[in-house]
Amino acid sequence: MLDKIFKIYDNIIKWMLVLIVASFIVIVFAQVVCRYVFNNSLTWSEELARTLFVEMIFLAAPLAVLDKKHITVDILHQYMGRSSKRILFIFLNALSFIFFCFLAVSGFMLMRSNTVQKTAALMIPMYLIYAIIPVTSVMMAINCIRAGYDDYMHTYAPEKEEK
Repeated sequence: MLDKIFKIYDNIIKWMLVLIVASFIVIVFAQVVCRYVFNNSLTWSEELARTLFVEMIFLAAPLAVLDKKHITVDILHQYMGRSSKRILFIFLNALSFIFFCFLAVSGFMLMRSNTVQKTAALMIPMYLIYAIIPVTSVMMAINCIRAGYDDYMHTYAPEKEEK
């Protein structure tokens, strides 16, 4: 049951990323056409493209946490046994979880401190743009728990010890 919910959750994130990337491409293409064909640029396109780019990066981060695609230094665990790796990855996932919780709280405070400010061209309240920080931080914390559970129960389980 929980696997089915998480599969839907992951697919929603992936489809949101597809929509953001498609929107980004259309907006940048429209800007290029307007600038070089019609000699008149869109005033809002750069701001929207930049915002979509940032949103795309933040939305992709929870998937990277789940798939363990973030930059790591892996020289230490290359020389460790399976049980040592299990302990190491429990510690690293716990540390990452604490960091993502801190990031969520800090992002929420940043969001609350920018309730009056608006973007220059689109006039979108900045707290809506900053909302991606606490939202995706919570998503990364959830995926950190999922990755830690997978490491503990499956990837580095004691019964899979090499003999």
